[in-house]
Amino acid sequence: MWSNGYAKRMADEKTLVLMIRKDNKPFFTLEIDIELTIIRQLHGYDHSIATEEVRGFVEKWLKVAKRRYSKSKLLNLNKGDVYEHRIAN
Repeated sequence: MWSNGYAKRMADEKTLVLMIRKDNKPFFTLEIDIELTIIRQLHGYDHSIATEEVRGFVEKWLKVAKRRYSKSKLLNLNKGDVYEHRIAN
């Protein structure tokens, strides 16, 4: 039914896809491997590459997520809940 893309990994609960918003507008899409807690993909509009600012934000968020969330809690982030996470510079 699905290819080997992120839709299948989401259905198999192996990956988490989050939308990063800036000024309340879609900015980047982040895919995290739940087992390894690593970034699988981080792309902006038209597959643009993440800026240092975005990558830094994601890496800081991922460190917090590794400490704060178990695998089951990470999966719940994928169930339509909205989480706002701001990191002070």
